[in-house]
Amino acid sequence: MGLVLTITLVVGLPAAWSAYGVLGVGAALLLVAAVIPRLRRPEAYREAATVEWSGYGAALVALALAFDAPAHVAGLLAAWGAVLGVAAARPGRRALERRTLFWASITCEIVAWWLFMALNDVSVPEAYTLPFAALALLVGLVELRQRPDLSSWSAYGPALIAAFVPTLVVAVRGEASATREVLLLLGAVATVIYGARTRQQAPLVIGTAVTVIAALHALTLVGLSWLILIPVGALLLYFGATNESRRRTQERWRAVTRMR
Repeated sequence: MGLVLTITLVVGLPAAWSAYGVLGVGAALLLVAAVIPRLRRPEAYREAATVEWSGYGAALVALALAFDAPAHVAGLLAAWGAVLGVAAARPGRRALERRTLFWASITCEIVAWWLFMALNDVSVPEAYTLPFAALALLVGLVELRQRPDLSSWSAYGPALIAAFVPTLVVAVRGEASATREVLLLLGAVATVIYGARTRQQAPLVIGTAVTVIAALHALTLVGLSWLILIPVGALLLYFGATNESRRRTQERWRAVTRMR
């Protein structure tokens, strides 16, 4: 690391650009620890850990060199997130280490994305929240596959809240366009349908809450005269559910009477 940093500084590169060379050394160390068969043996665990932690140290040095240049920090984080993702897939790695590296990789990519959006003066909140929601959903699906006993609130809750709450707040405050409110309603309804079909509590509850709030807000924008549809719809749902329950009870009783 010192050699690469010295060469880049002697050539005349600024410290922010020299950080990429230092980060390249760290990436090479992590790749070496993941590729060389000898370092993947159980008895070489400490040696491989030494090489890996040297790579992590290179990343910290690189971020320190580019601290005053946010654009370079974003580029370094994006590159380092990809390197951590590759390192997490190394065979023979412990489950806790793999999960930690996976979360660290996602955190680097999210922070890099936020920096890129801020530097380009992007003021749309979904540009910041939806990528985080997508990655949180990916993490939830991976965790759910590895841990089938995981609740839907732990797997889907953070992603759904990050996806819906900022847009819902913008809509309720009256700062959202009609297109944004329609997309919010469609996304909430799709979440409700998914939760109902897969019998997942978190998508069903969060999607229903967002649908109700967004629909009520849309009705207030249309006019107070449309609010009469709310109690009417509630009554129709109640009577429909009651009739459906009675029909299913009768079908079960008929099935019982036909048994031998």
